Amino acid sequence: MKKWIYVLLASFLMLLYLPASVAMADARGTLTADSKKENITVTLQKPEGVTDSVTSLRFWMYVSVSEGSTKQPLFQFSDAFRAADNIVSSAAVTKQGSMYVADIVVAVKDQDIFKNGGKAVIGTLTLQPSETFRAKTGLAGRAGATDSQPVLIYVSSRVQSAQSVQITDAKTVECIKINGSADQNPAGPQDPVVPNLPVTPQEPSVPGQPVTPDQGVTQPDTDTDQPQTEEPGSSSGSGNGNKQKFDTKKALSLKLSAKNGTARITFRWSRAAGADGYQIYQYDLDTGKSKRLKTILNPDKTSYSKELEYGTSYSFRVRAFQTGKNNKRTYGRFSRVIHTVTAPAKVTGVSVKRQKSSDIAVSWKLKGAADGFQIYRSTARNGKYTRLKTISKGSTKKYTGISQKNGQTCYYKVRAYASGTDGKRIYGKFSSVKKL
Repeated sequence: MKKWIYVLLASFLMLLYLPASVAMADARGTLTADSKKENITVTLQKPEGVTDSVTSLRFWMYVSVSEGSTKQPLFQFSDAFRAADNIVSSAAVTKQGSMYVADIVVAVKDQDIFKNGGKAVIGTLTLQPSETFRAKTGLAGRAGATDSQPVLIYVSSRVQSAQSVQITDAKTVECIKINGSADQNPAGPQDPVVPNLPVTPQEPSVPGQPVTPDQGVTQPDTDTDQPQTEEPGSSSGSGNGNKQKFDTKKALSLKLSAKNGTARITFRWSRAAGADGYQIYQYDLDTGKSKRLKTILNPDKTSYSKELEYGTSYSFRVRAFQTGKNNKRTYGRFSRVIHTVTAPAKVTGVSVKRQKSSDIAVSWKLKGAADGFQIYRSTARNGKYTRLKTISKGSTKKYTGISQKNGQTCYYKVRAYASGTDGKRIYGKFSSVKKL
């Protein structure tokens, strides 16, 4: 193998495995998308104050999918990093819950990556979305973290150690497709369901959506999943000619919240002027069909909670209605579809066994699904527990890489977690404590 290959591989290993020192300067990053927002090109600027050549770099990108689906995104390096034979590059794309993370590394020999005016077009991330799709793409923190400042790790010709700087001014790109067409001019942004998720426009009707009147047409309630029980005049102001004006074209803003250790979801939505009530629907992303979950006949009630299944992904939307003569309803537009995931069930059946002189095996059971597990240990049953290991695979039910000194008594407990739509984790309850 040629000597320069060893040099590049050494740079790779430095970026992948060695801790990076924090540099004082920042770098800049720009994401540029095509008209469909499906091909996002990333351009980086050389860190401020760095005058010598930058020979290796590493950074992360993420795609957070809030509606629909996409095949695994592909990252293709620009021509500058594909044509030469003295470049080593890697772009590994992995799925983390409802998010994809691209880990991008490139190293060159005897030249500056930022030789063209201090900027470098690194490459393009290509999405392969479904017909109806909504997602946000951006630069990320270490290991794809979306809730922290994006970072760039680099090695220069003068300082042969990995340096870490923040990437500033990096705006995200939102891709929206409705029935196969890109939404170029979305109207009426709604509040996001959680921090770091894109603000999503008002949603047109989709297959399976109950008819939503746009011109104030009054229609009967045709939903069949449960009977209507209200009597004429039971809704606030029914049959009253002095009703407040009801805007059939206005979509509500829906927020969902799920808490650690519980499968209960809380719904909150904006109040609709002139409404007599609200309907909450569960939405099936695969079929595009909706099933009514709850009809609320109190126009002043703008929240609801329900216990669901542990460790399960759900999608919901809400609409308002006004009741007129003959108990017929006029419906407002649906909110955009909002997604959430409930916490996994409590871990059970924890077993701790010694395998070798100092090796410990921890195993457990879980009813239902999870995206991963965390193992904690303490030297006292009611003392402070320290996290030993995070296992990023929901099918794993055993871990053997733990050491415990002979004669030492320790206490172990395990909990499961699910990855939310924003990449943040929702945790189930801890298992019972196991002593060894």
